[in-house]
Amino acid sequence: MNQITAMNIARNIMVNKTIGVEIECYVPRATRRELNQALARVVDYNQENWNTNTRSYWKGITDGSLGARTPNGYEGAEFISPPLKARDLFDQLEAVLKVLNDFGAKVRKSCGFHVHCDAKGFTPK
Repeated sequence: MNQITAMNIARNIMVNKTIGVEIECYVPRATRRELNQALARVVDYNQENWNTNTRSYWKGITDGSLGARTPNGYEGAEFISPPLKARDLFDQLEAVLKVLNDFGAKVRKSCGFHVHCDAKGFTPK
């Protein structure tokens, strides 16, 4: 499935549902403060200590599970969206990914991109 097909499914089938994402990556330790400020300029965002709480805003936490192969000068991080409608999620995700790219975030095979879909009312069929 390509990106356009996935976006169309999300926008048409998930129209009244919410979707959330988690982005695992490595970010430069030296510019983490500036990265957090840049994210706060493009989305509702807060840096937090590690927790599993669902928020109404994007949150950034440290991701220790990425530690074994962390590039020198980087730290494992996870950026977690709030549950959003598909259109809002795609717009905000584009802005967040641009900031991460601009600050030199890196991914490796150990990183993940997790998607959480509201499945209320869905059946196995």
